[in-house]
Amino acid sequence: MAISRDSKVATVVKKTPTIKLTDNSRLIIIDLLRGNYKRDAIQHWQEATLVLGLTASYAQTKNEKIKDQVDAYVNRKIKSDGNWVNPITESDGVILGYAFIQTPWLEHQQLQPAYDSLWHLIKELKGEHTTVTYKRHTQKFRYVDTLGFICPFLIEYGQKFKVPEAVDLAIAQIEEFNRYGLYPNQFIPCHTYATQTKLPVGLFGWGRGLGWYAIGLIDAWRALDDSHPKSRK
Repeated sequence: MAISRDSKVATVVKKTPTIKLTDNSRLIIIDLLRGNYKRDAIQHWQEATLVLGLTASYAQTKNEKIKDQVDAYVNRKIKSDGNWVNPITESDGVILGYAFIQTPWLEHQQLQPAYDSLWHLIKELKGEHTTVTYKRHTQKFRYVDTLGFICPFLIEYGQKFKVPEAVDLAIAQIEEFNRYGLYPNQFIPCHTYATQTKLPVGLFGWGRGLGWYAIGLIDAWRALDDSHPKSRK
């Protein structure tokens, strides 16, 4: 990524454009009044991907302006006591924690309260089940989105703060989806599968779902310590 483009991305981090919940272009005022035009959780993963991109770019360029923009963004999201300014309450937002926890120059011990709150949220969404649901009201299904939202964070968090059950949960989430959510012999993920019947539901090969599957699988694998039994590095 060129430095000139980096500065544009850094500007977007300051004020991220709204990701709409709908592609409808008429009667937008109704969606706004109903609270259905945008959602903070969706903004979280848009901003997280920008931070991930800027962090990767800084590793290549050592452009201090990029680092300063990332630091300024983190300071807008995290209070001085290490907690979130606006607590994250949905799985979509966990990827923002991943963007922070894999940024090498941040003081992660100071940010641990924010990371701990995400771990607590994930455990709530898991409940008595073996894997994590996307939303509290979708316990009967497991969505491909969740792999990208939570698995890389769980690996990084579990290894950094000595919480092996977080690492185990990430691996279980991926392995179970691979068992029930992929098209046979084609390795193409479906949108979701039912936890009771283990049958796939929704589209196979949905574009954004492919992206979340790739992020969940590759970033979790890259983060996993070489000494872990599941690592094949």
